[in-house]
Amino acid sequence: MSTRRVTVLVSMLGAAALALSAVAAFPPPGDKDEHKEHHKPAPAPALEPLKSLVGEWEATGPDGKRMTALVVKLTAAGSVVHETMFPGSEHEMVNVYHMDGEKVAMTHYCAIGNQPRMTSPPPKDGVYTFTLDKVSNGKPGQSYMGELVVKIKGDNLTQVWASFENGKRTEGPTIEMTRKKK
Repeated sequence: MSTRRVTVLVSMLGAAALALSAVAAFPPPGDKDEHKEHHKPAPAPALEPLKSLVGEWEATGPDGKRMTALVVKLTAAGSVVHETMFPGSEHEMVNVYHMDGEKVAMTHYCAIGNQPRMTSPPPKDGVYTFTLDKVSNGKPGQSYMGELVVKIKGDNLTQVWASFENGKRTEGPTIEMTRKKK
């Protein structure tokens, strides 16, 4: 057998071995349930009250009419709470909550273009108190949201925001919401 044929044969055998090892790394379709536990997020009691917010929340808009103020869903196998504020408006924004050790972390994707990251200890009586950790994509002198208090009481939800600019704290909006009835 020529050297070239041996090289081609060895290359083909190597490729076949690589393909078989890749197939072995993924469970067959019927074994999905056996592997669910491996991918299940760790229990996070501090996140549970936020998870209970899944659905749509209404508030009274500036024009006095009821509007959808918040749409909440779970993602990442239930380990992340994703809120869309003022969906469909030009000021639509997103808040993402997840665990960071013993604290609940929250990133606010602001219409201004910066992303403040805040953390809160576990809630007390349905109240989270988020304080600033850092601001991504912030510009000198630019305003950013730096505090958030989230109050959850049944079908009532209040978010109390505070912003900062040049080191000065300003009361932000207080958004009082009720769960949208279907």
